[in-house]
Amino acid sequence: MADIGTIRGAIQTRLETTLSGVGLHVYSEWPDQIVPPAVLVAIAPLGVEYEQTLGATDRMLLHFNLVVLASLQGGLVNAQAAIDPWLSNTGASSIRVALAADRTLNGGVHGLHVRRVRDYGGVQINSQEWLGATIDLDVHAS
Repeated sequence: MADIGTIRGAIQTRLETTLSGVGLHVYSEWPDQIVPPAVLVAIAPLGVEYEQTLGATDRMLLHFNLVVLASLQGGLVNAQAAIDPWLSNTGASSIRVALAADRTLNGGVHGLHVRRVRDYGGVQINSQEWLGATIDLDVHAS
């Protein structure tokens, strides 16, 4: 499953399947119109690193950003209450827990590692303000 779009789609499927009860909209491609609450799956600025093992030229490390967004229409307190469970280390709404429960994305990759949450705060996308945070995700694939 070395195709980047396929891996983004597998991340989307995993999150939609596991977190179906929390109302999170997951996008493997950046939409023109975002329906909150949302997670946008994107290649990170670090991008893709090829030839990640000695002698095996087909292995690569993909760096993804999962951009988590909550609407500010109900106020900042409500946005924080909405976004915090998705960023948590534990719990039924945790994005980290959902991904860690299937580190191979149904056998499509060698493994994944949810590294950290960063950049918690105001975000502007498509001329709209959101409360957001970025989850750094590394995926090892062939």
